Amino acid sequence: MEENQTAAGNSQWDDRSDSYIWSQNIGQELLAFKDAHLRPDIDKLLATLKSVLQHGDVSENLKSSSVDKAHMKLAAAKAIVHLAKCWEQKIPLDIFELTLQASQSEFPQARRGLLSKIHHYIKDRLLDARYACAFAFGAGKLQASELKEEKQNLMDIIQMQYQLKSRQQSVHSDVNSSTAYPEGILPHLIHALAHHSCPEVDECKDIQAFETIYRQLYYFLSTLIHGDDDGKG
Repeated sequence: MEENQTAAGNSQWDDRSDSYIWSQNIGQELLAFKDAHLRPDIDKLLATLKSVLQHGDVSENLKSSSVDKAHMKLAAAKAIVHLAKCWEQKIPLDIFELTLQASQSEFPQARRGLLSKIHHYIKDRLLDARYACAFAFGAGKLQASELKEEKQNLMDIIQMQYQLKSRQQSVHSDVNSSTAYPEGILPHLIHALAHHSCPEVDECKDIQAFETIYRQLYYFLSTLIHGDDDGKG
């Protein structure tokens, strides 16, 4: 069954049109910010990326296919991650959390594409570790074939943060980033889940409605706890 779903997903994913052109244009836009110390236009670019993350297009009035929207959201999320390498302080909270949600795409290629980029940048210490929250957001959508790989990638990040914590403590050094320690990622995840995955507590009486957020929290917390099993923390 999973193989049939994957094959169908691959066929749909390759059936793209305008999204490819827009993705190429966004790539060119990002190059303009690479060496700039100050670019007033970044707010305009962020506004465009936010719209794409919300609607799958530059405007909610445009009608695109589901695969085009997925391609557009993936390109926008990757663009935010790319910008965050140098402009983290310019990324608003709502755009950060919309970027996390992009890991919940119905297309496995989109999920893998975003999570792979985040894993790579964090491992190379180019990106704030709070973006590892995307692994928990995407956990509910992962197929069995994806789960092991993405769990290992999250474990890599957690263990790297424990190693950093150990080194900083050994030299009694202050750490600037709130997520330099692995447990520092958790408040970002809880805030994001509370706003985007949690049902209305006062109105919802069905415990099943909380299953997704429980699964997402367990996925991250179990990795956080076991990530220090080798004594590196």
